[in-house]
Amino acid sequence: MIELSDKLKNENSRIFALTELLVFCDKVILNEEGGEIKSMFMMTKVGQIIEREKQEAIAEATERVTQSVSEKIARNLIRSGSTAEFVAENTGLSLEFIQGLMAAKESGTFINPEMVDEIEKANI
Repeated sequence: MIELSDKLKNENSRIFALTELLVFCDKVILNEEGGEIKSMFMMTKVGQIIEREKQEAIAEATERVTQSVSEKIARNLIRSGSTAEFVAENTGLSLEFIQGLMAAKESGTFINPEMVDEIEKANI
């Protein structure tokens, strides 16, 4: 069946056949055959687009998490009395951003990390 789908000339038909096989595999067929079908599906243009979008979403999520963690670390370092230069050097955040956090601390608008977690949960 897998080999037959590869012989289909029309890519839409091929994608449809592979998708149906993949759904069927999920219910009945062995994991090895499902993996082979998934591999063939990923070679189609639609499969490649889906994979590229998935990788971009993972990269964006990783960047957001990294930024959030860096900001929390920066707030903790600032709270412990570290210099702006030390915080910037050890978090990878810009000196200007760190100075802004320090100014917020001085003005009383500095948010502690626990509040950041609560704010992020509320926005989800």
